[in-house]
Amino acid sequence: MTRASLKVVNGEDPELVDALGPEIDEKELGPLVLKHVRQIDGWAKVNERAALFDRFLFWITKFLVLAGAGGTSALAMYDFNEFATVAALVSAVLTTVETVRPRGILYRVHIHAAIELRALEQWTLTRWDQIRLLNPGNRGASARAQAVVELLEDMSKRRKAIADTLAQAEAYLGGGGGSIGPITTK
Repeated sequence: MTRASLKVVNGEDPELVDALGPEIDEKELGPLVLKHVRQIDGWAKVNERAALFDRFLFWITKFLVLAGAGGTSALAMYDFNEFATVAALVSAVLTTVETVRPRGILYRVHIHAAIELRALEQWTLTRWDQIRLLNPGNRGASARAQAVVELLEDMSKRRKAIADTLAQAEAYLGGGGGSIGPITTK
């Protein structure tokens, strides 16, 4: 887990102060559910940033390989053989690195995780609204507490499934983007 993920878990990320926007009232949502929704939001942002970084690495590596190959051809054409040799060597090294450890292949994994996390956020907010409507006022306090416990257990299961999918993909694809994020299990 990266520092960014740890900041999200500990609630230290300054970007998360108003991450969910002004339309969410903390008193209405409840501090416990709000804490978990903010963690999910932060985790989604970490995956969105990881996806952008993966895409950037993919294209910058491809550009350097193509520029090296094109530069080699141009230099050889004008009889700058020493420079052409260096450009060919750089291009060969970059091609080898790209073959051994391809960059950018986790883009779709991170985007999928971010989408799943955003869906989990909305599902949680919807479930909270349902809990509030089905258990109004102080009359339903114990039923509401039980429903919140069930909500948090369901959230935990879904977060663990997303984390497991990310961990498997990063291990299989040679990643290590550190976007596994917060995992809460019993």
